[in-house]
Amino acid sequence: MQYLATVVCVWHPETDELLFEGSSSTLSVEEIRGVVGPDFPGKPEPMAAYPLSAAHGRRLLGMMGLGFNGEGKFQVSREPVRATLKSASGH
Repeated sequence: MQYLATVVCVWHPETDELLFEGSSSTLSVEEIRGVVGPDFPGKPEPMAAYPLSAAHGRRLLGMMGLGFNGEGKFQVSREPVRATLKSASGH
């Protein structure tokens, strides 16, 4: 069984530089849909990034115990836990 984490990324709107990334292995698809609404799929493709409004992105980050007050393009994805742990250790 593959365990997926929820990852919220914020990208610079002009340079596509990653400004902020937060992940949670406990935030479920149902919780994401509770914030974003039915536009977020019930069975999202792993590693596929879905655009978010800044308000939705900040709310999901808050549910992770994180915060980002800057501006940028917000995205949410579901990624294998192993990939997110490797990514976190590489920063």
